Amino acid sequence: MHCKPRPPDNKRMRVKETLAWGAKQLKNSPSSRLDAEVLLAFAIDADKTSLYRNPTRPISPTKVKKYQKLIGQRALSVPVAYLTNTKEFYGLPFYVNRTVLIPRPETEALVKLAIKIAGKKNIKKVHDVGTGSGNIAVALAKNLPRIKVVASDICRRALKVAERNVKSHRVNRQIELVHSPLANHIKTAKLIVANLPYVPSRYDAPKDVLHEPKKAIFAGEDGLKLYRQLFTDKFFKTFAGTCLIELGNRQAKPMKQWLAQHLPNTKITPILGISRETCGLRIDFS
Repeated sequence: MHCKPRPPDNKRMRVKETLAWGAKQLKNSPSSRLDAEVLLAFAIDADKTSLYRNPTRPISPTKVKKYQKLIGQRALSVPVAYLTNTKEFYGLPFYVNRTVLIPRPETEALVKLAIKIAGKKNIKKVHDVGTGSGNIAVALAKNLPRIKVVASDICRRALKVAERNVKSHRVNRQIELVHSPLANHIKTAKLIVANLPYVPSRYDAPKDVLHEPKKAIFAGEDGLKLYRQLFTDKFFKTFAGTCLIELGNRQAKPMKQWLAQHLPNTKITPILGISRETCGLRIDFS
């Protein structure tokens, strides 16, 4: 049973002591201090650096209560991004809620490569399959102002979040949002980016991850169920472009083996993430 943590009984709490209290409550988190900082900055509507510029700044009892509630939820493993409804991706802020997966740093490797390929091959349209919060689509549009992105998802609630991010970043004219499963809507394409659920159902996920939508995380016993469904679509029988997919390091080998068996006319190259481990595959169709 979890008890709601309470700050010291002090009507004039200041930034320094409030922050110290918050970090102490989150001592079991590997990022306790950072979490406490982000949540306090959010609670008092300030930027994180201001916490240290004025550490003796008093905090109103109302905002202390707000912070107390946030710390209590974080102590129950609710991700910080869901508590602040914000997550940075590719240097851009994104609105997120519990209907979408929280953007991961590893996915930035796919965006970086997609930008490079689109620029080199002068590609005018990119398909983002399984857009979720729209982070990939928006990052591409902001970095490639002359391209169009068709961003699709099977979840209408996720598309609502993506629409909010598209509007906030003012890339409405570049991005078309489509409600569609996998590649059903694609007629022609030269570059496809897909970040589909790929976690094996038997995986013992961290408590933080379990707060995220399961349909956006798990995909069958080995995690490759949806990618197999994607590539068995008749569209890929005549596709002559490039597809970038995200998956786990241990899934790269079985995915490559499956692709070699079912789509032999492909060249497969690993995509390395920030940890220098494989975080995805580049698949060139001929």
